[in-house]
Amino acid sequence: MLFFKAEARIVKNDWEEIFDSKSAVDEYVEYIRNSTDSFNNERDDYFFVRELTKYKISLAAVVNDDKNIEKRLKQLLECIDFEVKNLMIKEIGIREIVDIFERADRSNYISHDYTIMEKFDLNTFSRRFGRVEFEEIITGVCSKEYLYDQAKNCMCDETLLPELDRIYANNVELKKRTHPVHYMINLSEYELFNTINPILVSALNQNNRLLSRRYCLAEVSDGPDSISKNACTSLYKTAAGGTVILNVCFEEDEDYEDEVTGEYEIIEDLCSLIKKYRNDVLTILCFSNQSKKIKSAFYENLHNMSFIEIEEDLSEEEKAISYLKNRAKEYGVRFDKNLGEKIEEGQKYYTKELNTYFEEWYQLKIKNSVFPQYKEVKTIKKTDIKKEKGSAYDELAEMIGLDESKKIIDKALDYYRAQKMFAEKGMKTRNPAMHMVFTGNPGTAKTSVARLFAKILRDNKVLSSGHMVEVGRGDLVGKYVGWTAKTVENKFSQAMGGVLFIDEAYSLVDDRNGSFGDEAINTIVQEMENRREDLVVIFAGYPKEMEKFLEKNPGLRSRIAFHVPFDDYNADELCDIAKLMAKKDGMTFTDDALDKMHGIFDSVCEREDFGNGRFVRNIIEDARMAQASRLVTMDFDTVKRKDIMTLKACDIEMPVNYRKKEEKQNAIGFVS
Repeated sequence: MLFFKAEARIVKNDWEEIFDSKSAVDEYVEYIRNSTDSFNNERDDYFFVRELTKYKISLAAVVNDDKNIEKRLKQLLECIDFEVKNLMIKEIGIREIVDIFERADRSNYISHDYTIMEKFDLNTFSRRFGRVEFEEIITGVCSKEYLYDQAKNCMCDETLLPELDRIYANNVELKKRTHPVHYMINLSEYELFNTINPILVSALNQNNRLLSRRYCLAEVSDGPDSISKNACTSLYKTAAGGTVILNVCFEEDEDYEDEVTGEYEIIEDLCSLIKKYRNDVLTILCFSNQSKKIKSAFYENLHNMSFIEIEEDLSEEEKAISYLKNRAKEYGVRFDKNLGEKIEEGQKYYTKELNTYFEEWYQLKIKNSVFPQYKEVKTIKKTDIKKEKGSAYDELAEMIGLDESKKIIDKALDYYRAQKMFAEKGMKTRNPAMHMVFTGNPGTAKTSVARLFAKILRDNKVLSSGHMVEVGRGDLVGKYVGWTAKTVENKFSQAMGGVLFIDEAYSLVDDRNGSFGDEAINTIVQEMENRREDLVVIFAGYPKEMEKFLEKNPGLRSRIAFHVPFDDYNADELCDIAKLMAKKDGMTFTDDALDKMHGIFDSVCEREDFGNGRFVRNIIEDARMAQASRLVTMDFDTVKRKDIMTLKACDIEMPVNYRKKEEKQNAIGFVS
């Protein structure tokens, strides 16, 4: 759906003569209103007068396409007996068309703005009904060369430039509107979204892939700034022919494996809208490059759709320095060695880090060189600020239990620091391999600790980026002969600078010599050795199975420096985990509820199929449902906020699947 406003100078009409007579003006406005109603009768679009001055007339239109827009506006002018010249037409956004409708209604140029706007799903964006999301309209025509130059500054060369090539490869006008692909953009720096989105919209519009240059941006989160379901539906209905950009801002819970819980319903509803309007509306999903679980949830719900992923490149030394030089040039200051020295050889950097370095350097540059009179004023440094909780190491230290795991990770870091210290004193050192094995039962936080460990290694300059790539057998073993080695090499390439986390690694062994699994393991051993300087491999799985796996593969065992055990949690630790999970949802437990929960944990934590942290999550989810059933039976006026935020002992029960096993174990006698 497209919105336009137009202005023209009045050439011939009685309007100039009657302009100074209020009664004559009122009579003529009524004539315009009735003629407009007649003109728009049984039309899918809508054309109307928005304002009249003595010598100028202003119009507006809501249309499904921009074909013959000038012709149709002139037809309305003929209908209301206006002859004009210099007709100027401009595309506008939702906010402006809503304001125009409301002003036209107040001036009586149209009948019942509410009814007309309801036809086009615009009432959601009226001031009377809710806020309007941010929107932009691309102005002017950017050349292909200009867009490519802009794209080269976005640090997304490997994914953005090839997509521009594809867009410009085929300029075709289709009879029926459709989008062959949509977009997912993964970046570290929010400002980059504001650069990349206009580039894509401009290129697509130039190549007849978009009717409108307008794009709307809405936040999707579980916070107060998130667009509502109704507003999002209206946004998609009004965006036909244009673009909706969704900034996905869910906070991922890294403490407990890979689950997406409360956000899933929001994501499901949103994906239904995206799929429903996929031919009419281009969707661009914007993620932080750390939002892996949330992005996976979108993929699960967007089957049968195709997405191009635009990802930020990790910049090595030369590219990082080039980026900083360009930033300095933009700000009109001379690049110097103080900025260049921030970039270390062999390290890789995201744009967010480079921008932080630049901002720190720029502030000092301005103070010391441009305004030297302030040179002696002290600058607050990071070391002057009390260190806040939240660093990766602090997060690991604050995790409940895992004492043995934390000790070994400390030992690994100490070993690396020692090697670094020896090297600085001129002593011969070993190049330490940091590959590890994590062993433990489900729900013992192996994945969460691996993610934090990757960041800790980045903070301690063991790794250059600190990201983590998670894989299983299906991600490593190819379907055909010769595919597996290449597949494994690709995963190692993706993980360079970070951690490659191989879950249930023993599944690669299928007891058949010469199988694809053997090919995967042989390639893994080779890649571990070749890439040891800037990559850590972590193998994870059950303790017994992992031991058998390593016994069968001595080449792997010899390259693994640290074995990290993840013990099952005891009942006290599980209660602490439950309190932490509940706290994140704003909930608390009564003392009786905690006692009852402790008894349940005591009775099940020795079982082989016990799920540790996952079991705790199940307990809490069941308790929330039981609480809901309890509260809805109460008198509404008696329910207080404290009741809603408190879980009681009567809400806590043993999960059904565990209850059935208990009954089987306790069964006595014979069954006929």
